[in-house]
Amino acid sequence: MDQESFELVSGLLHERLDRIEALLPFGAPRRGQRLIDLVKVVCDGLRGEHGRIATAFSGAATDERRVLGRKLTRLLQQSHILNMLKPYVDDVGRRDVPVGVWQMIDMLVESLLPGGADPVIHYDDQDMYSTADLVTAIQGTLSALGVTYGDPVHPIIFFLPGTDPSNALLMPILAHEVGHAAVEDSHLGSATLKNVTQIEQLNALLDECLKAAGDPSPGPWQFQFFQWVDELLCDALATVLTGPSLLFASATFLPAPDPGTLGTHPFPADRIRFTLEQLHRLGWTSILEGCAPKTKAWLERLTAPATGEPKERFLRGAIEIVKPALFDVAEHHATRVFKPDDFNLVSSELTRIIEAGVPPAQVNGHSVDPWSITLAGWLYQFRVRGDAPKTLAEAAADRDFNALVHKAIEMSRIVRLWEES
Repeated sequence: MDQESFELVSGLLHERLDRIEALLPFGAPRRGQRLIDLVKVVCDGLRGEHGRIATAFSGAATDERRVLGRKLTRLLQQSHILNMLKPYVDDVGRRDVPVGVWQMIDMLVESLLPGGADPVIHYDDQDMYSTADLVTAIQGTLSALGVTYGDPVHPIIFFLPGTDPSNALLMPILAHEVGHAAVEDSHLGSATLKNVTQIEQLNALLDECLKAAGDPSPGPWQFQFFQWVDELLCDALATVLTGPSLLFASATFLPAPDPGTLGTHPFPADRIRFTLEQLHRLGWTSILEGCAPKTKAWLERLTAPATGEPKERFLRGAIEIVKPALFDVAEHHATRVFKPDDFNLVSSELTRIIEAGVPPAQVNGHSVDPWSITLAGWLYQFRVRGDAPKTLAEAAADRDFNALVHKAIEMSRIVRLWEES
């Protein structure tokens, strides 16, 4: 690369860095500061690497300049990582998120991520819930630049459906997504497999199904099995935290009747069945049968037809074997457990307050747990709309009611702060 070309590419790199740095907010935002810090680390790494290349280029021979020119071009390509980060920088300090949503996210972080997180909310174009640890996502670029992000608390992007970001009754789905960060951070998948008591039965099932399929490589099967375990762990963590609300939200969002495909997730009907089994294990059955027996029975009847394909037989049989260990790990990891006895203490009063059209933020002078408010909202919807599967869709679509639930969660946070002061 000649001097003129080197100066052109250098100018493009610095212009891109100047542009992204000019977009960073001034001051220290209450949320999202660690995302700003991460962008600065990337920019500093790019500038530092450019400086090293420029110093070497100034005294290099022609052949070496050719090599250094390629390094500079690659560096310009690496700077495109800033384009990936930029939309989330725009989300820092956004003011269109209900306080109740932030309250739910704070509780999820507190309950599932002992190391903490700095949340940033992004409205997703695909109308999906998900989370992304940006430090983990760009670790390859950080390593290539020779820089590290030293803060143990990472910026986490919380994706909410762009057309319906403040649906309080569906917020348990976000608990599932935060579960992915918990599974990765605390290695819960490995912990589950270590606790499996029937490991010989699991290995025998794998060998049998591989033989039936013509002995393909077991690697892809095992990887898919690990994916299924992670997804079910996330469901189990969300069930521990939110109780039956996860069942109703999943049945609505998946939706439960979807036959599914043999992919990265277990079939919807199998996931619903697992959630029902865990709810029974946690003591929620009597509440479900008392408030929505017909909907519960309908969910129990849903099945994903078995094709007899060896891989499917292995995956569905394997998760049955690991199920007890999976439930144990999820129930021990969460720092909060939503218990039916605690809900029973407040459920009648919550219903009375909701019927009056008032956000139920406190009962008997004490703040109410947000997941109690959410579940009371779901059960109230069955009470007024009827015990039928269609109520799931109608309740989730009732924006005024979801706004009332979010307002109650916001107010409960204020009451809790008063209690703690």
